[in-house]
Amino acid sequence: MTIQSRFQLMFGLLLGAVVLASVVNIWAIRTVDRLTAVEAQRFESFRLADELRQSSDDLTRMARSFAATGEQHFRDYFRDILEIRAGEQHYPEGYSGIFWDFVIAENKVLQQGGTAPSFQERMRRLGFGEAEFAKLREAERNSNDLTRLEAQAIHAVVGEFEDDNGAYTVSGPPDQQLAVRLLFSKDYHLAKARIMRPIQEFFDLLNERTLAEAQAIEAQHRRFLIIAIVATLTAFALSGWAFLSLRSWVIRPLADLQHGIEAFRVSRSAVEIPHAARSDEIGVIAEGFQTAARDVASYIEDINAAREELARGQAELLEREERLRSLIEVSPLGFMVTRRNGDILLVNEALRDILGHAPGTDRLLATPSLYKHPEDRKRFLEQLQRDGSVTGFEVVLSRADGSDVWVVLHSKIIEFEGEAAIMTWVDDISERKRAEVDLQRRESQLRTVLEQIPAGVYLANADLEVEVCNGKFSEYYGFPDGLVQIGTRVPDLIRWLADRGNYPGEEPGAAVARRTAALTSGKFTVSEQSPPSGLQIQLAHVPTPDGGVCAIISDITERKKAEEELKRSEARVRNILETSPAGVAIVSYATDERIYCNRRFNEMFSGDPDRSLLGESIVDTFVSDQERQALLEQIVSNGYHHDAEAERKGLDGSTFWCLHSWRPVDFWGENAYICWHYDITVRREAEEEARAARERAETALAELKTLQGQLIQSEKMASLGQLTAGIAHEIKNPLNFVNNFSETSIELLDELKEALEPVVDKLDEDTRDDVEDLVETVAGDLQKINNHGKRADSIVKSMLLHARGGDPDRVMSPINGLVEEAFNLAYHGERARDSSFQAEQVLKLDESAGEARVVPQDITRVLVNLFSNAFYAVKARGREQASETYRPRVEAGTRDLGETVEIRIRDNGTGIPEEVKDRLFDPFFTTKPANEGTGLGLSMCYDLVVQQHGGQISVDSESGAFTEFVIELPKHGTL
Repeated sequence: MTIQSRFQLMFGLLLGAVVLASVVNIWAIRTVDRLTAVEAQRFESFRLADELRQSSDDLTRMARSFAATGEQHFRDYFRDILEIRAGEQHYPEGYSGIFWDFVIAENKVLQQGGTAPSFQERMRRLGFGEAEFAKLREAERNSNDLTRLEAQAIHAVVGEFEDDNGAYTVSGPPDQQLAVRLLFSKDYHLAKARIMRPIQEFFDLLNERTLAEAQAIEAQHRRFLIIAIVATLTAFALSGWAFLSLRSWVIRPLADLQHGIEAFRVSRSAVEIPHAARSDEIGVIAEGFQTAARDVASYIEDINAAREELARGQAELLEREERLRSLIEVSPLGFMVTRRNGDILLVNEALRDILGHAPGTDRLLATPSLYKHPEDRKRFLEQLQRDGSVTGFEVVLSRADGSDVWVVLHSKIIEFEGEAAIMTWVDDISERKRAEVDLQRRESQLRTVLEQIPAGVYLANADLEVEVCNGKFSEYYGFPDGLVQIGTRVPDLIRWLADRGNYPGEEPGAAVARRTAALTSGKFTVSEQSPPSGLQIQLAHVPTPDGGVCAIISDITERKKAEEELKRSEARVRNILETSPAGVAIVSYATDERIYCNRRFNEMFSGDPDRSLLGESIVDTFVSDQERQALLEQIVSNGYHHDAEAERKGLDGSTFWCLHSWRPVDFWGENAYICWHYDITVRREAEEEARAARERAETALAELKTLQGQLIQSEKMASLGQLTAGIAHEIKNPLNFVNNFSETSIELLDELKEALEPVVDKLDEDTRDDVEDLVETVAGDLQKINNHGKRADSIVKSMLLHARGGDPDRVMSPINGLVEEAFNLAYHGERARDSSFQAEQVLKLDESAGEARVVPQDITRVLVNLFSNAFYAVKARGREQASETYRPRVEAGTRDLGETVEIRIRDNGTGIPEEVKDRLFDPFFTTKPANEGTGLGLSMCYDLVVQQHGGQISVDSESGAFTEFVIELPKHGTL
């Protein structure tokens, strides 16, 4: 394994651990926010209950003070307390238990007028459970009863007494003793105790509920913290492993290589370089240097031997010269001595070999003819004349066979045999040049690969200078041409972005300083940005061992759009549930308490759609506990409970019949059941009335079934389509009137409420409450009529769509293209609904299938419907089996049959039971759970294929194994 592959593996694992730790920490923070919200609600609830208790004490205090002193401001304070609690006067700032102590001490006059939420309205906003709400309302009613007793005492002090209607119109002498008896009597203290008892019971209920919620959230938070700690420790362990691996694979081998180079520099002799036997990059470098050192040491030894020969005395000159010639002959470097005009005076065998001449050739051609390019010799002679010597002059020479050879010339002007001559050493560098050309080719390939990467990439050194980058980097950030080059400093690019407002709310200099510090911190970072190009990108910085940084920029624009679409989808689902005609509830598996229910469910079991049933046990809705146990056993056994009829019990004890379905779900990390309830009481009564008539018609029904089996399926579908269209058209007109007049009536009610506002205040309190309740009830009923009318309108539109005739305009269309397009549309549609869904897609298209004369839109609708059913089936089987060996798979294929073309769609999903195959193409028949299918999809497919295009459609299936639909279409029109 190369060093690059090892480090990619290490940093990939480290990145995964860091991402996991980050995600779990975010979940932990969310649980803390939920816990904070629960505690805040708990505090506000306690404070509100205490305010009710305190207001009762304050009323008692003001009434007794007025009875004892007769001072008018105590009576005014008494009235202010009542108006604040009823929401008829603004809520004073700092209103708490000791508020009235300061008001009485300073004899303040409160600001009059204004409105504020009443005490009951504030209770509703806090979301109390029904039992808690009932206790506070009981305490409030008892407090109001005590207030009437206090009001009698206050009026008695000023000589005002009640008449037969309860109004204080009877005048008499002030009776302070009566007021004192009323305020200190046994009845008064009993009434006071009746206020405190439900408040104390409310405290107990509230404490029990909120404490349980807080404990559940804290347990979830602890689980998240444990996972985060494990992920963080894993990241630290991977970091340690990366450091040790870096030191073992790179740092120590490089240090050993440096020591070997230092030893060679000092000794100039062959040395053994550690790690030369390794197969990675460092091994290749060490082996190459070791070979070069061995060759250079050999050259140095030869040169030293030559110098020793030259140092001998003048007497051995001839012998030394002969030895010198021998040394030159055995030198691996080419050698020659030439005159200035280019005539060659001396040449060794190595040069003959380099130039491709036979061994022993006495003379070679003059040097001007050896140069491939004459201008190279001209430059060589000019440099030699100027400097007296030339070192490392690379040039191309021509060999005897006409081929080229790259050499390096090292020349010097000397005196040879009494005349000026040029001594030249020639080193063959053709292999090196070929290696350089190969290196350039590999660099070009690397650049091509880098440009094809779908992400922007750049690599900067320790000085933050760009060493490598691709075009996507400039494209994502919108850099102009020529701005990003090799050597460009990254801080300059950050300054360019900052000057164009890429970092809003931050001064450009500060933005550059902060991001430059992050680049040089040596830490792995991931961030999201919105550059001037208008894209949403993700930027990841990875530190490099040399102190630089590698940046990877990914386009996440589509992912962001998908996240926004997911949020909108969730909102649409919630709106659908709230407007559903079925009662929907989600029940906790652990506590049997409702954690979600829609308005229809509240209405079915309490009679009031606005009455929340959250937090209450679902057990109370069952008529018997045995029925509940049987339901749970069936859910555990089958994984769901589908379309069963049962008798249910409301809060008032009354019973009704409903059609209900149950299925396990994961609700925000909690195991729960989702249940649907349809009120079928009226249908059950009608069924009882029709049972007798049905028994009388059994004989006729048997005869009809015999005749029905003889009917052709296509004629049945055509008749049903016409009937559906006729019924839908007949229903649509009165349905439009219902919808329009319900909307108009709601607007008229709004106008009525505006018209009543000036006179409502003149009515007594009971009449005003009756008027408001009546208006709100009528408005709610009209809204329900409108909602159900719109639901009925959507059903009518589906019926018309099912029954409408095909478009007569048909065109020759490529069947393979229609199949592939529909396959992709259905798969991405399922992925949009459930981002976790995965399935293997297999296309087996016959290229000879060609074209067919069809309505492309209709055939696409048929194929999308069948593909969607296939994806639904494999997804359902995956939920039911939950096996690691099961792999969802959907296949689509075409085949040329001559005058017709065949389309096959096969899945390995749940399959279709044998007993329902004959009804599969009937309108409104579906095998899906309630609210998941209309029963019109396959009926529409049959109508479009058979009735509109004259084709055939059939199905083959095995329950729990597979389902395969086969469509046969004529190529040139109706068969």
